This record gives sequence, structure tokens and C-alpha cells, in this order.
Amino acid sequence: MDRYDHLAVKFVRYSLLLFSSLVPIEVAFATSNGIGGYSGVTRDCTNCHTNVATAATATLTGAASVAPNSVNTYTLVVSGGPAVEAGMDVSADGGMLAATMTGTKMSGADVVHSSPGMVTNGSATYTFGWTAPMSNGTYTIYAAGLSSNNQNNSGGDATAVTKLMVSVSGVPVPTDPGTPPPVPNPSGTGAELFNANCSGCHSSGGAGGSIAGESAKDILEAFAEKSVHAAVAAALNSADVAAIAAYLKTLGNAEHDGDYDDDDDDDDSSPVTGDTAAGQALFDANCSGCHGSGGAGGSITGSSSKDIREAFAEKSVHAGVAATLSSTDIAAIAAYLKTGSKGGSRNDLTAAVADGSGGDPSAAASVDLLVLALAGGLAALRRRR
Repeated sequence: MDRYDHLAVKFVRYSLLLFSSLVPIEVAFATSNGIGGYSGVTRDCTNCHTNVATAATATLTGAASVAPNSVNTYTLVVSGGPAVEAGMDVSADGGMLAATMTGTKMSGADVVHSSPGMVTNGSATYTFGWTAPMSNGTYTIYAAGLSSNNQNNSGGDATAVTKLMVSVSGVPVPTDPGTPPPVPNPSGTGAELFNANCSGCHSSGGAGGSIAGESAKDILEAFAEKSVHAAVAAALNSADVAAIAAYLKTLGNAEHDGDYDDDDDDDDSSPVTGDTAAGQALFDANCSGCHGSGGAGGSITGSSSKDIREAFAEKSVHAGVAATLSSTDIAAIAAYLKTGSKGGSRNDLTAAVADGSGGDPSAAASVDLLVLALAGGLAALRRRR
């Protein structure tokens, strides 16, 4: 290696040393104006700053339960540590954050400080906005706080992280018409979307079961009111719902008043229609396991087609049966149930599944075992006499 090679090696070494000495300064100056990606999800302020013995604390406050698409305000308080200046980074795993306070800005999807925060009486307070997602669920807001000594380096500071779980449920809040969101395209025709997502309980093709003529508002209210619709609600966007509503309008108008369960179907006072013999066979094959075989169907005697469909919608345990029965089958089962004494209703139908008094085969088995045990005990007493 000649002297020129030695000079080249030295040049590279000194260049690397100079570069490595400048990088921390650049990072320090950059983060004084805030940086995203350090809210505590995978990284936080300790990735750059060295903590001191005096610990810092970060506290998030705000509504823990909100409606979909609602706009909410949350507060982050950073206290403790050197408490000369402060910084922050906030992120969320859903919805949309907004920098609503002077001294903050957006860094990607995060809200961060845009200049060192002012500390008053040992703490710095930041406020920010969060628009909840359209889909129901539990979401997390993450926050990291920095209490700085203002020495223009990353040493001698204190950091803290926190998070807040927020439950999103209910009817979505209408979007401000002044700032309409982009309208998504439907993922299929209304008929295709209905048959793929709704026909299992509301029948395919035909008249859509009891929901013919439903509006998009009716569908969204049904999603919010019935947990059985959760998976479907999560899979459909607003354009999909509008397409399904348009399809249902072509099948007729049941003159709904906003309650998707309010239909003109039969009730307990309606005349018996349908094939009772076929209904008995269908009942014995699909329902007797929980509601008793033969006879009049146990506690659900007299239930109407409407009662049966509502029970299908309200209790997930009926999902398998609901998917196999047509509207004609349901009418036949209702006709069979009406051949017994009146008085059964959807409340009896759903309660039988909820409390186990006809909805849990294991409960019936337990009763049988108890009867056998009592009979055995009585027989033993007779022998001893």
C-alpha cells in the first residue's frame, strides 16, 4: 500500500467520524420541532433521550365511549422530570387525529409538538382532536411525553408513555355537509351484496324477507342495534349500504317507520297458513333439539313467522338453522306451532335459548339425570322398608 492509499484510508475514517458527530446534532435540532412515530406503539422518546432519576408522567383524558364518526377532544398532560420544556407525540390505531392547538402539528398521522412546549407549575398541557372511525369497536390512542432540560442535547431529560382505550358504538354521527367525505364505490350490485351478506337470515332473491323497502338509514340503525350484524357492518362501506337499500326498494315498500323489525307479517292473531305437516317435519329436524320434539314446540307454541325471523336475527345460535330455511319453510313451521295452544311469542322463543330452559340440550340432560337419581333413591328406600 503506497502513501496515496494511506491518505485515502485516513480521509474515509475522518469523514465517517465527522459524519457520526454531526448526526446527533441534526436529530436533536429536528426533534425540537416534533417528530412522529415515537408515541409508544413500537418506539417512544427513550429511543433518543436519556432518562434522569426524576421520572416524568403522561396522562390522557377524554371520553372513553363515543359514537362512530364523532369529533372529540382529548388532553395530554406531561409533568415531572426537569420540566423546563416539553414535547409530545400522539397516535391512534383507528379514526383520524387533528392538531387543534397552537404549538402542535401533524407529522404523518401523528400529532406532535411544532415547538418546545411551555411548562407551567411543573406540567405542560396539550389538546388535540380525534374523529372516531365509522365501524364499532375498541380503539387505542397512544401518547408519549417528554420533559426536557433545554440543554440542546438528548441527555438529562425524562420521558413517559400512556394510552387510552376508547369504545366506539351506536349510530354514526352525520358528517358535516360543508366538508363531505369522499364517496366510496360499492363493491358490487345491491342484489349481489344482499345475497352475499344478508340472505342467510332475510332470504335470497325474492322480497328480502321482512326488510323489503328498507332505507339506508334503516339498515344502519339495524347494524347499530343488533350485535348479530357486527361482521356485516364491518364488511360494508356506505356505498354498499346505499346499493343494498336501492335493491330492497325494487322489491317493494313495507312502509317502515324507521324500525327495521316493523313489518306487516303475521302475528298471533293471524289465520293459520302454510303446510302444517311439512312444518312439523321441519320443526323436528331443525328446532326440536332445543325446543322439544313432537307436541307443540315447547315454550314457543303459537310463534308466528315474524317471531321466528326475529329470533333468528337476535340470537347467533340460530345462524345455522336460519341459513337452511326458506320463507316457505318458516311459514310452515309457524303454521305447525299455531296448531298448539296460543300464547307463544318471540320473547318466549329467545328466552328459551337465553336462560337454558329449552335452549340448551345439556340442561335437559341434567334434568334427566336428576330424575333418574331421585328414582334410584326412592327405590332404595322401598327396599330398606
